[in-house]
Amino acid sequence: MELSNNSLNYSVNIIDAIMGEGKSTWLMNTINKDYSLSPFNGHRPKKYIILTMYLDEVDRFISGCRIADFKSPEPIHGRKYFGLNRLIKDGENIVTTHALWSIIDRKTFKLLKEQNYCLFVDEVMDCVRTYDDITKHDMGLLLERKFITVDESNRVNWNHEAAPNYSGKFETLVSLCDNGNLVYENQCFLLWKFPIEFLAQFSEVWIATYLWEGSLMSNYLEANEVGVSVNTLSNRNLIPYEEVNEAAAKSMLRKLITIIDDDKLNAVGSVSIHKGTKMQNKINPLSSSWYKRQNEESLKSIKTNTYNYFNNISKGGSNLAMWTSFKRDKNKLKGKGYTKGWVPYTTKATNEYKHKANLAYLVNVFMMPPIKQYLERNGATINEDMYALSELVQWTFRSRIREGEPINLYIPSERMRAILINWLNPPTVKQALAA
Repeated sequence: MELSNNSLNYSVNIIDAIMGEGKSTWLMNTINKDYSLSPFNGHRPKKYIILTMYLDEVDRFISGCRIADFKSPEPIHGRKYFGLNRLIKDGENIVTTHALWSIIDRKTFKLLKEQNYCLFVDEVMDCVRTYDDITKHDMGLLLERKFITVDESNRVNWNHEAAPNYSGKFETLVSLCDNGNLVYENQCFLLWKFPIEFLAQFSEVWIATYLWEGSLMSNYLEANEVGVSVNTLSNRNLIPYEEVNEAAAKSMLRKLITIIDDDKLNAVGSVSIHKGTKMQNKINPLSSSWYKRQNEESLKSIKTNTYNYFNNISKGGSNLAMWTSFKRDKNKLKGKGYTKGWVPYTTKATNEYKHKANLAYLVNVFMMPPIKQYLERNGATINEDMYALSELVQWTFRSRIREGEPINLYIPSERMRAILINWLNPPTVKQALAA
């Protein structure tokens, strides 16, 4: 993707606060206060767009900010895209999902610029994935015929001179190229769900999350030379992030989280057994690449241990079971007493699993190599442990711990277990990662 060269003339504002500190509540209070100020004093409230991950959160913001009269896009001609553009054109306050926002185009950009909106993103967006919606053969053919080109920044462009007024099965690809959504990195096409120029259409941008530095979105802004101003919350008030102290919250979490400490159950994820050998720096047990090297027979021990954990060690039955793996390994690892409790390890923000008490995290998380290479080549500093911690904590907080109730957590990966234990002890994230 073409880098922005500081196309934003302000910093993106980050609210980085642990779950339960009231990030959404702060936003609703801020909007309600803005709209309650008297217009007779010359006050004109801002126009807001809120992006959230799930539809139930859309309803929450609508009911929590009635004075601002938020609207959610409805389909026009069968597409919510047209409904979104209509609301923007009319200058309405809008709340919608991340998923809808991933289909915007340059027409939407123009409408946004005219209205001077303030953007609030509730939880970081899943802003990139590998682009697998076209076959390698078709992509190779388009490159060979120069219908698409790759520029010096690895951005994929549609060649309108070679294929003017194109109409056919690649129309979606044309739109993605024109919007700046596609890049080519290490023989892999990556789809960025919004180009950085998208953020430049707003008067203000706020992103609320936890462990911001570990997110792909953070690295994406860094790679595009966009500055950030990081804040946190204390007693529902905004304060500089440097003043954050999570000692009280982590003291409570340590009482609520029981991490399974069983040498036999955890042996499969141990790197210690390779210390001093040639394999020491090459083995990452339970990582995506490690799983790819295993056959079904070799995965039986993980399945057996997971079955033992859910059926003999933890109590409560299948309704309280929540587990994760890489999607391609799900069917190989599922078993009696926990199969239906599978939740993707990338899950964030939802309350759907807030009754889950017994958790199994069967992955060792690293950033996808093509994404990491692209970001690092464009100047981002990647902290793999911070990224892994962010994914692990977000997933864990889908459980009933968000309700202040105890959980059991089985993490066979030695690396992931150490990262979580370090985070649970010091009062700040940076101290934890330095441990």
